[in-house]
Amino acid sequence: MPDKNISNKPENSPQGLTVREIYDTYGRPLAERAQSLISNPVVQAEMQRATREEYYKKVKAYEDQAFNLTNKEIEDLIWSIHIGKNTFEDLKQVMPSINSATIYKYLLDEPELRFKNEGLLGGIPKVASLNVKRSYYFQMTKIPTGFYAPYEFEPTDSFILTITAENMIYQLEKERHMQELAEKSLVIAEDSLNESKQSTKYAMYAMYASTIGILIALIQIYLSLK
Repeated sequence: MPDKNISNKPENSPQGLTVREIYDTYGRPLAERAQSLISNPVVQAEMQRATREEYYKKVKAYEDQAFNLTNKEIEDLIWSIHIGKNTFEDLKQVMPSINSATIYKYLLDEPELRFKNEGLLGGIPKVASLNVKRSYYFQMTKIPTGFYAPYEFEPTDSFILTITAENMIYQLEKERHMQELAEKSLVIAEDSLNESKQSTKYAMYAMYASTIGILIALIQIYLSLK
């Protein structure tokens, strides 16, 4: 039979208190104090400010990864989408160095920011949008779920062309047509030149033959007079 005089209080606990008594004495007041601090409007505002500031740092870091594309690089990407190779993975095949931030730099669609209308960030106007940029050439076929900045494109995310890009396609096709006409004209000119050379050669042969014929006739006349 257990000794009823033995205490169930841990020997090493403060003043022989049980775990429950320790929590009630020390833990509960601390938890209530922490909850009170978290519920404090000033503390909440500071926590939100810190979270907001960290978020915009990530957005700015994302923006800094973007780089400018040359006209040829833009045309190559536009042409890829035009012929149906329009996923992010396809564009990576055309230009291996392309990244999400650079595609976004030329994208018509704008992802939402997780914090809106928050005023100033660290004394500097907050990053209102990454879309402070030039012409938009691409737009997403379908806006994905969770389209928030900073957004990393999935390999299967697909794109279509904007009106600006469609106008570039028209210009590119017209230039290619003109180039094809110029090449055909050059071939025709070369053929004509070759034919002209052949004609000139045949004309010279004819002249030589005619001259020889005249000489033969003169010789025959001369011989007949003897």
